[in-house]
Amino acid sequence: RPPPNEMRAKDIVRSPGCAPFENQCQIFPFYTFKAFGCGQNEQEYLRLADSQGWVEASHCHPHNACPDDHVVRDLSDRGFTIRQLITFWRNFATNPGPWSDPPLPPAKGSWLGLISKTTSTEDIVRKLLIRESAENMTSYMQSDFMQSQGGPIAPDMLISHWWGTLFFWDILCILQHATGLSGFVLNALIDHADICALESGIFAGYSLPHKFLDKAYWMCIFAVNQHVSICGT
Repeated sequence: RPPPNEMRAKDIVRSPGCAPFENQCQIFPFYTFKAFGCGQNEQEYLRLADSQGWVEASHCHPHNACPDDHVVRDLSDRGFTIRQLITFWRNFATNPGPWSDPPLPPAKGSWLGLISKTTSTEDIVRKLLIRESAENMTSYMQSDFMQSQGGPIAPDMLISHWWGTLFFWDILCILQHATGLSGFVLNALIDHADICALESGIFAGYSLPHKFLDKAYWMCIFAVNQHVSICGT
């Protein structure tokens, strides 16, 4: 569907050097998505969006609060940080083994082997996220694991992606955006760089953006309660 007026193609932030992935992963400033409440301005936005076929807005009466307003606001605060994303990967992914040049061991992590670099995003949801959040039937950002990592956070950017692509490609795209790096160094950073080393601002001779580990992103697979609605079907 076409983007809202304030979010034309020129506003789309694509990861530098993201050539193999740019058709599967795009990154938008999150503020453009915060108009989905139902105040006066939001009602006008929703009526426009409804007329263009972007969203269903007919349930919002001009003089009443939107009945789903609290759901939208809850969803909009279920972002994750780069630190949480890297920790998630190192907890559930297959141990990558040592990096050859320069020689680096795998970073600290459980490396449970439940997912790999060939696991699709859809399989991540159906085989891991749903299972890991099943006890309390919540979104994954509200799961015990993510709560142990600090829980959900208000995001700055939104990830638009295809569930059929490899989840690791999504991670590469997000890390490209967060760090400005590309190529082999990203693989080494994700699998082999300890968090304390990344906090120093230097990795493998490359400078890293200040506090990039705290950059926050929103992704439907983590934010939406998949027990209620699988947005990939």
